[in-house]
Amino acid sequence: MLVGAGIGVTPCASIMKGVVGYRWKKGYTPNNLHFFWVARLTDLTTFKWLLVMLPELKAQELVHNEYYGGDEGQRQGLEKRAGDLNKRINKGGAASNALPPGWVESTQGGQTYYTNSSTGETQWERPVAPPASAQMLEAELQSVQGQLKAVGAESRTLTITLYLTGCKPEQLKPEANPKPGSTAELINALQATKNPNTGEPYLRLKAGRPDWDSEYKELAGIYGRADIGVIFCGAPMIAAALKSSCEKLSNKEKTVFRLHKENF
Repeated sequence: MLVGAGIGVTPCASIMKGVVGYRWKKGYTPNNLHFFWVARLTDLTTFKWLLVMLPELKAQELVHNEYYGGDEGQRQGLEKRAGDLNKRINKGGAASNALPPGWVESTQGGQTYYTNSSTGETQWERPVAPPASAQMLEAELQSVQGQLKAVGAESRTLTITLYLTGCKPEQLKPEANPKPGSTAELINALQATKNPNTGEPYLRLKAGRPDWDSEYKELAGIYGRADIGVIFCGAPMIAAALKSSCEKLSNKEKTVFRLHKENF
């Protein structure tokens, strides 16, 4: 996790460029980089240089995975499956639209299909998951996390999340005819840049202050037993919130979050 707040995003940008532009090309770690920037909505026009750079970095990730990442559709399906299982576990095993054990969702050419990783069976219709106990869900989650590590051994992941404070969710909706050079025009441009394989925007825009507990849980659900470094540069208040989430959600048997911070 790489977290920047306000002007603290400047060293974060250098780190990202070093990882994506050098380390990934040489086959070095980290394989997965999750970038978060916390800023006021009014700061967007000041950081145009960053907003131009972020989609370029994301495009480099897609090029790398096209040549070295293996089955991108399978990897994305496993990530989604891990996320669904994690949500069910956090809800006490409540029923959801999760897939049955062994099934993953994949996308190719804009069409969704389903593959059973155990039998190799494929089908267009979504399989229906039977009721499951918490133990069964935990066991399947560990299995999916193991498959994800194997499939993604040579792939690289860059996710970008912008938390924009001082605004409401409706302010992040695209406008039909925004004023040239305005914040609304920037938001339109950010949401229009999408992954050609999935149709998902390169960047996630969220209104308000970050819910770090939720972000930590999402990553823990994907990676399972792993050490996740949390690199932060920004105000002490956000550093304290990140530290609190690290202490609360770290588990030696599952995921451990380690904070490295620089305050100013």
